[in-house]
Amino acid sequence: MPFPRDPKDPSLTSHTVLGQAALFRVLQAPASLDTLSERERRLLVGAVNFHALMAPGRTLRVNLYDGGWEDLPRTTDDATFDGLSRAFRHRECTFEIESTVAAEHRVHLEAERDADALIDAGTRHLHISRDEVLDREPPRDAVQGALRGALRRVRNAAPLLYDQLRDAELLRYRRSLRRRAPRRDYEGDFAADGVHADRAVVAPAAAPADAPRAVLIGLHWFELGGAERWAFETVRIVREAGLLPIVLTNRESHHPWIDRPELDGALIIPFSEPTVLSQTDGVEQLLRALLASYDIRGVVVHHNQWLYDRLPWITRARPGIPVVDSTHIVEYRGGGYPRSSAVAADDITVHHVISPTLARWMRDVQGIPEERIVLAPLGGLTVDVKGRGSASARRASPSRSRSSVVSHGRRRPRCSSRWPHGCTRPTPASASSCTATASCRRGWTTWWPRTDSGRSWSGAPPRLRWTGPSRTPTCSSSPPTTRA
Repeated sequence: MPFPRDPKDPSLTSHTVLGQAALFRVLQAPASLDTLSERERRLLVGAVNFHALMAPGRTLRVNLYDGGWEDLPRTTDDATFDGLSRAFRHRECTFEIESTVAAEHRVHLEAERDADALIDAGTRHLHISRDEVLDREPPRDAVQGALRGALRRVRNAAPLLYDQLRDAELLRYRRSLRRRAPRRDYEGDFAADGVHADRAVVAPAAAPADAPRAVLIGLHWFELGGAERWAFETVRIVREAGLLPIVLTNRESHHPWIDRPELDGALIIPFSEPTVLSQTDGVEQLLRALLASYDIRGVVVHHNQWLYDRLPWITRARPGIPVVDSTHIVEYRGGGYPRSSAVAADDITVHHVISPTLARWMRDVQGIPEERIVLAPLGGLTVDVKGRGSASARRASPSRSRSSVVSHGRRRPRCSSRWPHGCTRPTPASASSCTATASCRRGWTTWWPRTDSGRSWSGAPPRLRWTGPSRTPTCSSSPPTTRA
């Protein structure tokens, strides 16, 4: 059915699939797709949107696979084109789609041979994780490898020594933080002696005169976090301005927040990596399809390295396009996203920072003109976790204002164990109604309040206080009253 052209819901794509903005039509689909949750639908439609853009005007066969909690969604990586991955073992269903994206007619370069070999395949392979995986901790948090396991044992056995070793290890990054990051020489990369000497920059076709107006937004992932709340707020701002948010993420995740209302009507493409073969440097198959299909009025980058790397191509394809990025703190291990921002500074119009320290670092160390740096803390600009709208609207009441300072006068206490705050795993007698407590031999006790969602104890924020001598784990019907 046609998608409504309503200012309150400005997605101007011509079709919807499973209630989501889509760039394809479903030709044959099993009834099982109708049983998907909102989160699962957005993951699936977002993945197929990617492949519809990569194969404009073509009909594709899509194989959908099952997986466990440890299998993150596979939506856009190179293996989704040929299925050469162990992630694609248990096929659930198959359906056919037709891309509604207009095909581009041009002569392909020799450097596109690997990408063309993947794109020419008539079948795509996708894995969309089920909602049940959200009851488990993300698999990326599991300790893997001998080195990580050894470090975990050192931290458990001698936490203070571990902290000192970690601080010493961070010293090797201090010198780099005092140096100006080299700017990206995009033309030099494609010169005769450049890293992409065998490739060329190919400009995309112009968008149609009546193309929908849109803003390209690069996010880290669709998960909870202070920074991510502001990222969701930017999507809402774009939508309320009457523009279509095109939201890309490049960090693999189960994306528990992909069903939030801020993303209603947005064109969502949740990435899985790597995409090195399908995206040829200088050609940029996905971005060129987006720029040829939409009137992209601006770019917002929020902790998305994939998009940082392609800002030079975008600014050359659309000269004068405004680019805004958002970074938060100075990252002491390699520079992180602030350094990526500095490397791409020649292609960024405005740098939004929330920390005065980062603003000074951008200006004094990285040499970014002060008029291009905007210091705007996120207080009052975050998204309500419970989905009740903007937190800034609720804090606008003039009834009372409060200020608080939270700090550590010294290194916080650490204990020796495998559980959070060094305490043994809680074993409540009745997990349905009580608060779990656990103690360690050094005298610290941690409480895990029961969560309404019924998820694991580690999902709720613990509270720590000193209790003197060690005692065995207990369970009580109300939280402790002793002050921390």
